[in-house]
Amino acid sequence: ANQKRVRVEMANSTDWSASNPEHVQVRSGMMQLNVPLVVGSVVPVGPRCLADLQRGSVVEGDSGTSPLQLPPWLNMERCLRVNRFWAEHAFSLTFSWHCSLVIGFSMPNLLEALVFTSASDTPAKSLKRYMKTAQHLEEWHAGNIWDPASKAYQSIQQVRRIHTGVRAAMEGHTTPSQHKWLSQYDMATVQTGFMGAATLFPQKFGMHISQDAKNDFIYFWRCVGYQLGISDEYNVCSVGGEVSQGIVNEVIHKLLLPDIAHPPAEYESMAGAYIDGLNLIFLGIPFFTVKSTLAISYWGLGADGPPLGTLDKFRFLCMRMTLFLAGLLSPYRRLLSRAMRATVQQVSGGIACLGGGCPLAGVPDGASTSFPSGNAVGGCPFLAPRENQAECQMVATCSPLALAIMVPLFVLLVTAALALVSMTVLLFTLLQASGAAAWNNPATSVLHIFASAMSSLSHFL
Repeated sequence: ANQKRVRVEMANSTDWSASNPEHVQVRSGMMQLNVPLVVGSVVPVGPRCLADLQRGSVVEGDSGTSPLQLPPWLNMERCLRVNRFWAEHAFSLTFSWHCSLVIGFSMPNLLEALVFTSASDTPAKSLKRYMKTAQHLEEWHAGNIWDPASKAYQSIQQVRRIHTGVRAAMEGHTTPSQHKWLSQYDMATVQTGFMGAATLFPQKFGMHISQDAKNDFIYFWRCVGYQLGISDEYNVCSVGGEVSQGIVNEVIHKLLLPDIAHPPAEYESMAGAYIDGLNLIFLGIPFFTVKSTLAISYWGLGADGPPLGTLDKFRFLCMRMTLFLAGLLSPYRRLLSRAMRATVQQVSGGIACLGGGCPLAGVPDGASTSFPSGNAVGGCPFLAPRENQAECQMVATCSPLALAIMVPLFVLLVTAALALVSMTVLLFTLLQASGAAAWNNPATSVLHIFASAMSSLSHFL
């Protein structure tokens, strides 16, 4: 029994190259054991409701645990199941994060941190910042966040250092208060944005998955939270299953929806910069808008949103059609996922001030690390003087993702239009032949049939 409950204190005592991820070589002194890496069986410690999370608003945002010290609850094989899940659903997950981000900008604590860093207040800077975020997320989901030799591990620890730097900078440049910046509570509420949609209503984002798959995804984000410094006590995913989903529901209905109903003053500019930046990879065409993206979020949540204009309704239907096709056709779903990954790589390499710099503030290597007050936090120039910041230059481009989304939609719309015109002409001809007086005006007939067809399509979707 003692041999099967091994607590691995340092990651360099583990043979990460084991062919079977469920079993690793664990060395302890002169003894070497081949055991499943399920480090103990313990009763999970974690929040049961939103009130438990809110106690973390006065708690330092980083637990201080070493990333090399594996937690007693770790099941390595279960954590790595996310690799297969990501390969199948990368696009759907990324799209759900896109929607979560747009509505999440309305949360004051998150928005204040983003405004403070000035890292995403223009379309080009925003595109750079969130493409780097997408790179990090891909590395975490496709790799092993526990292996110190992996890109995933290095990536997640880089993000953890960034959080530490921003946290210290904010505390040094703002008025002291009872609230901790980037506290355990803040970290946990942001965590819900990454795992919430995929576990509460995955089918609406084209993921038809089992409850076991949902639970495994929640478990993976428990691991991510640990490696980012979230204490088990405040980790939304600690208990897992229905408890975690219940907390996400509380966050949505008690925080998110009230916040988006009355967003902070900076919401429009920050969300608008993000959307405008995203449209740069769609040839500059306003394929996305804040309102149409929020409409997808409201639809997913089953909530009523504000009315949409004609163009936003069209965008909303196009996005829903893409998600519908992704869920219906697995080859198309995989194509979208590959296109999304290719776009992240392409765009990241195409922004001059992205590579080799601070992944949050976008300052390139070699820039001054001095802050306005003379402080430097972790060598990362989050608050470097504006004159030292490289300006991001990027022109509108047609990305692989834009092609994967827009070409099928265009073909589908043209086909539907041709079919509708053909049906209209045929019906009009038949009605004329039968002498129906009500159909004597061809223009009225076409418009009437087209409106009926679009109404039916809207209800179907």
